Amino acid sequence: LTASTTGRLYLRTGLRPAFAMVELLAPERWKWSGKVATLTVEYDHRLEGLPTGATKITFVVSAEGFGVSLIGRLFAALYARDLDRAIENLVRELGGPT
Repeated sequence: LTASTTGRLYLRTGLRPAFAMVELLAPERWKWSGKVATLTVEYDHRLEGLPTGATKITFVVSAEGFGVSLIGRLFAALYARDLDRAIENLVRELGGPT
C-alpha cells in the first residue's frame, strides 16, 4: 500500500466501486474513499497487534451523500454480507481456522 494506491472492489452484488487512498498511517491504519451511486463511502482499516502475535483488524465503513438513509442501509447490508464471505475465504487461503 502507498499514499497513491487506487483500486476497485468486485462485490457479488455486481457493484464495482473504485476507491483511492485518502489516509495512510502505516502500520496502524489506512483509509480508502470512493463513490457508490450517490454516496461517498470511506473504508477505514484499523490494525492492532495482539500479545499473541496475531493482528486484530477493524473495518469501519461510513457514507455520506444524497440518499444515505436509504441507499446507505442497503449498501451496508450487501457489503457486510460480501465482506464476511471475503474474510472467510482469506482466512481459508492463509491456512487459518475457519
